[in-house]
Amino acid sequence: MKLVLVAGIVVVIVGGVMMWMNNNQMPTDTQINIQSTENAIPDSRTEEEKVIASWYAPLTSFTFGRISLQASIADTDAERAQGLSGTPYIPIGIAKVFIFDSAQQWSFWMKDMNYPIDIFWLDEIGRVVHVVENASPDSYPEFSFVPPVPAKYVIETKAGFAKENNIGVGASADVAPFERARAKLDN
Repeated sequence: MKLVLVAGIVVVIVGGVMMWMNNNQMPTDTQINIQSTENAIPDSRTEEEKVIASWYAPLTSFTFGRISLQASIADTDAERAQGLSGTPYIPIGIAKVFIFDSAQQWSFWMKDMNYPIDIFWLDEIGRVVHVVENASPDSYPEFSFVPPVPAKYVIETKAGFAKENNIGVGASADVAPFERARAKLDN
């Protein structure tokens, strides 16, 4: 008798909970996701703009030869070690600029790179002292790229930039914007 009574109470409780759930229409996962994105502000940026914002910002304008570019500055040990590693590609008009405290024979590798690049080493006044064109990701870990003379700045661009723009040893870049950007980053 007690068992029948307990079973009956359980049936009534479960039935009541189910009726309550049906009447209150508990949202499904899909409804929750739709509700949470209904009020989101749409991102109207292009894919290129999203890549630039997520991988390269903030940017500094500079001139390399006669070409105007935007530089993503790397001036700390961590930023210089990271460089372009892991980035999906380098957009046209963007360069990675490495600033060092002194001119030395800075070695560069292609660790975790997804695409080839051109690498330019520049002296203290912004004159190109060495160029490696089309440095391949396949060169890592066997090979690092080292200039024959000291350099204070290194610029990485998309592969083919040197050839397309006739930039080689002796060409120059305006390095003043790099130092201004560095000063802002340090403050």
